[in-house]
Amino acid sequence: MWFIEGVFHNYFGRFFFRLFLLLLCTFVHLIGILIQTFVYFVCKSYHNGNIDQNALSEHLDGYLRECMPLKSPISLEALETELEDR
Repeated sequence: MWFIEGVFHNYFGRFFFRLFLLLLCTFVHLIGILIQTFVYFVCKSYHNGNIDQNALSEHLDGYLRECMPLKSPISLEALETELEDR
């Protein structure tokens, strides 16, 4: 406890420590969202599934609130062939 008593004795030290913890929690939360999205697309790709754009836009709307709905489902195979043609 000597470290906490010595460094965080004043208000500025406590403020910056709490700010650091807030930024750390925010960063961990955003990385978690990124990992969930990555796993979703990897699993869809592995099972050769179409990505339901309506469900994806509704899910992302919870984070973005101004998300435009997607018009048609995305096929990863069609995307791969389109990228290979370039």
